[in-house]
Amino acid sequence: MFFLRTKIKQWVISNSDAAQLAETFAENNCRAKIVGVLVTINGDLRNQFVETTVGFDTVCKVSSQLLSNVCLDAISAGKYYYFVRLMGRKASHVTLECALQSNPNMVILAEEVALSKLILMEIINKICDGVEARAAQGKYHGVLLIPERLIESIPEMYALIQEINILYNNNVPKDNIPSELSPWAASLFKFLPPFIRTELLLYQESDNSAQLSQIDTEHLLAHLVEAEMNKRTKQGTHKGRKFSSVCHFFGFQARGSLPSNFDCDYAYVLGHISVHILAAWLNGYMATVTNLKDSINKWRCATVPLTAMISMRRHLRGPGAVPIDLKGESYA
Repeated sequence: MFFLRTKIKQWVISNSDAAQLAETFAENNCRAKIVGVLVTINGDLRNQFVETTVGFDTVCKVSSQLLSNVCLDAISAGKYYYFVRLMGRKASHVTLECALQSNPNMVILAEEVALSKLILMEIINKICDGVEARAAQGKYHGVLLIPERLIESIPEMYALIQEINILYNNNVPKDNIPSELSPWAASLFKFLPPFIRTELLLYQESDNSAQLSQIDTEHLLAHLVEAEMNKRTKQGTHKGRKFSSVCHFFGFQARGSLPSNFDCDYAYVLGHISVHILAAWLNGYMATVTNLKDSINKWRCATVPLTAMISMRRHLRGPGAVPIDLKGESYA
């Protein structure tokens, strides 16, 4: 009943939501207290108080093992290019970490594409150039790694998705959306393969965003790369074998796996801290642990107000946000 009176109509899915809920409870003199716990597989909550989140280590280790198996199979078969998409709706941290652990032949980060403002065909040409370079060395196989968010980081695809979202918000029927698009968006929509058109028109998530997990970006890239390689073969610029691809999406396999030892220890400690926070009747705080790279007996436990991690900023209407530090040590 309290949730109805305070007009909270959806699940609390982020620490920003938790902070707002804690404020609502305080304003209504509710004795319930809100404590934030660092749990997200995307690893995109990082600041001076947070080193990593529960789940990130597990997802990266499981996905890296799967990717390593794919890399070995690619070498064994010697005739396929594997296009692999990993989870990561808002950042490419999982993709970057898995690339460092499994060493695929090519990696495309959403942050790179957004920063460089690469259009779809520029990405396709870069992939094809890499395929040709490997063919010149007698290698007709490879593994390409991309994040889930990549399609939203491509400028023209982002603009198309935004147009579709606006039409949905204006209650335009699904079947009428293609005819209601602006001329340039309609032209791009017709250029895309039929399966991508269908997936772009899927109903939105609860936060009015596109269902990125249901959009087969890896199939889109493989389809366009194959078309471009066939074109280059006819033009005589590519003289190797016919391009063949295999596509995978590694998401739920990693998310549903048993947690790593690190995540088990980390979650246990965070739960212990949360109990102390509640025992002290603190509201709107988050349990944190630092020195995670050291042994467990050197971990430092703390609690931080959720408001200390919240910043007010103007949201840009474009794919320009850069969650990964492209000048950081792990990227370099």
